[in-house]
Amino acid sequence: MAGTYSTVSKKTTHLISQAYWPIVEELFPELSPNEAKTVYLYTLGLSLRIIAGELAVSMNTVRTYLTRAKDKMVLNSLVEIRQICNGRISLQILYFITLSNH
Repeated sequence: MAGTYSTVSKKTTHLISQAYWPIVEELFPELSPNEAKTVYLYTLGLSLRIIAGELAVSMNTVRTYLTRAKDKMVLNSLVEIRQICNGRISLQILYFITLSNH
């Protein structure tokens, strides 16, 4: 019998700590919490299989979340989702840098 194991490295698990979820959800007010988490994890470059494991859902559910996010954001591709997510993260970083300089 084959043993079970996690395909998510300790480093990745640390990056996607549940402490980040409220921030991720704020980045995407137009999305459900699960859609926002899926978009964020997808933007990090995680596979659908790993995203499914992290969110404790099926890969089909991950695909559904990404499709819904794309539709809600009126985008044409998953590449655009990554671009929008990276842009929003960059703006938040700039905002916090600006706040810390005042």
